[in-house]
Amino acid sequence: IFWPDFLCNGSSPQTLPSRPTSPVVPLGVMAIDAARLEAALQAKSALKPLSSRSAEEKREAEAADKATHHKLKRLIRSKGNQKCADCHVQYSGWASLPHGVFLCIDCAQLHRGIGRHVSQVKAINTGTYLWYSDEVDVMVANGNDLANNLLLAKHPKGVAACVEPHGSHADRVSFLRDKYERRRWALSEREIAAEIGSRTLQEQEQQQQQQLEFEDDDDDEKEEEEE
Repeated sequence: IFWPDFLCNGSSPQTLPSRPTSPVVPLGVMAIDAARLEAALQAKSALKPLSSRSAEEKREAEAADKATHHKLKRLIRSKGNQKCADCHVQYSGWASLPHGVFLCIDCAQLHRGIGRHVSQVKAINTGTYLWYSDEVDVMVANGNDLANNLLLAKHPKGVAACVEPHGSHADRVSFLRDKYERRRWALSEREIAAEIGSRTLQEQEQQQQQQLEFEDDDDDEKEEEEE
C-alpha cells in the first residue's frame, strides 16, 4: 500500500437511497468522511512527477487548458479555498502540489523558497501554467480545509494556526517548513489509519441503523395502508 504524506487508505461506505450519505465523525474542527479521505489518497498516489510527462500528456493538457483553468478558478471560489491556506488573509490564486492547497502569491513565493521537493507551486489566475489532469484531481480531492485539518491537527491553535503576514521572512519560512516538510503538527500515518478504521466502522454501524429505521418506516406505512 502506498502511504502518502498525510493520508491513508479507508473504505468507502455504501450509501442508502433517500437517506443522508457519508455519515461523518469530526476530525479537528472539520467533519471529514472516510470516502473523501480515500479519494484524496488515490489522487495523490496517482500524481506523476513532471519529469515523467509524455509528449502525448502534454498535448492533452494543452488541449484542455482553457477548461482546466476554468475548473481551477471555480475551486478557488468554493468554500474553504477562497483564502490562502497558510496566511488565511489574502485571496488565493496559486496552488501547491502535492499538498493540494490554494495559496496567495506571497505564500507561494515562500513555498518556492522551501524547495520543489517539498512544494511545487503553480499559478491559477495567470493562465500561464500548464496543468495536467492528475494535478487537477489532487486539487479537487484535497483543498485547504482537508489539508489543514490533517497538517495542523496537533498545533495548539489547530486549523487557526497560520503564517503571520507581518512576521519576519525567517519566521514565515520556519512555519511552512514545520507544516509541510517537518510535519511537526500533522497526524502520523498510524494515527490516520486508526482514525479511518474507526470512522469507517462507525459509518457502517450508522448506515446499518439507518437501514433498520428505513425498513421500520416501510413496515409502519404498510400497516397503515392495511388498516
